[in-house]
Amino acid sequence: MPKSSLFSRATYAILLLGLLVLSWTNFSQRELHFDDERWYLENVELLQQHGLSSEFLLEYRGSAGPLFAVVHWILSPLTQLQPPGLHLINLGFLLLSIWILGLLLTQRSSPEQGRESLYLLAVPMMYVCAGMVLTEMPALFFLSLSLWALEKWQTQSKVGANAWGWLIAAALSFSLAILGRQVYLILLPLLCLPMLRKWPSPPLSWLKAWPQVLVFSVVTLVLPLVVFYHWQGLTSIFDAKIYAQYAERGISYAPIHVLFALGYMALLTLLIAPRFFQVLLKDQVRWWSLGTGLALVIANIAAGWFDYFALEGVVKQLLPEALLPWYGRMVAGGLLALAGGFSAAAILHAWTYRKDRWFLLSVLACLGIALTSLKITHQFSSRYVAQALPFLLLLWIRFPQTGWWQLVGKTIGLILGI
Repeated sequence: MPKSSLFSRATYAILLLGLLVLSWTNFSQRELHFDDERWYLENVELLQQHGLSSEFLLEYRGSAGPLFAVVHWILSPLTQLQPPGLHLINLGFLLLSIWILGLLLTQRSSPEQGRESLYLLAVPMMYVCAGMVLTEMPALFFLSLSLWALEKWQTQSKVGANAWGWLIAAALSFSLAILGRQVYLILLPLLCLPMLRKWPSPPLSWLKAWPQVLVFSVVTLVLPLVVFYHWQGLTSIFDAKIYAQYAERGISYAPIHVLFALGYMALLTLLIAPRFFQVLLKDQVRWWSLGTGLALVIANIAAGWFDYFALEGVVKQLLPEALLPWYGRMVAGGLLALAGGFSAAAILHAWTYRKDRWFLLSVLACLGIALTSLKITHQFSSRYVAQALPFLLLLWIRFPQTGWWQLVGKTIGLILGI
């Protein structure tokens, strides 16, 4: 058996082992361990009290939309709002997301690439999102479903009843994704790209797609606009007051969080598809790329402009307290360097593959989702990067990794997650 095939089979075996560990962990849960889990479940109690009403929306708490609460409310007869039932919901959404993204990759390329949707199991923060009672997974699933439905619409030979059905299904799914995570609203113009029958095409020819764009936009926005009308904004009234307090202290934006998000995207890409960065290692730019990144890390360690404590709980047990500030500076500097490398590589690839609308869409979506971290002023979490995973996956399959790193990189990601 060729070594590449051996590494490939071993990789998938390791990923499935990770899924088994995650499943066992979820099945064995008997209590909630984190405040965020209890916090969002309070909204389910509001739903039980008020139903889908204005009162529910006005009293809603949390920065994420109401999709999470509605899903748990609907399934509460099965889960009794107690572990392990609560934990199995996100596990189910993870499995459904892997399945739907596998269908998308198969439709776009081949069944062999369809299996690469399992790469989600090599993403460390996926074990947090799917292993805890948190809000990301329902939104991630409906986004994935919307992308698959758009791909199905694009493959229709003519705009008939079937095509309109797929388009409306894509819009409804995307609407639910926005109700789960409002940051997806920024993707609305990008998801209109697949509606152009020809690509690339002159801008004037885009007008021919106006019926599809109009229907998709209207169906997508109806439900979110109802929610945003009650909130008088994109976040709940309760959270809007918190953000207002930060604004009063002069903290309205956090540009560093955009760079941290891009840095995490780069880190995931290094683990899963490092060939993505080969464009930065060509002779004419190699030393400039490496030198700039290293200089940025050293400068931040020396000057202490920014710090970020990834894996803080573990690191505090391993490092002396005196070294912790230097660790925070090193991590922040590393993320900044990776952010620059990811952005540069993404832009260069977007130009190279500009005739592939799905690749271009995915690059712009990743950059756009990272940009929404600008408004995360109180606390940044690597979980926010998980919102971009369907688009990162569409980038990664363009740069398949073979050989020993195919196994090692994904194993590292899995271990970090578990």
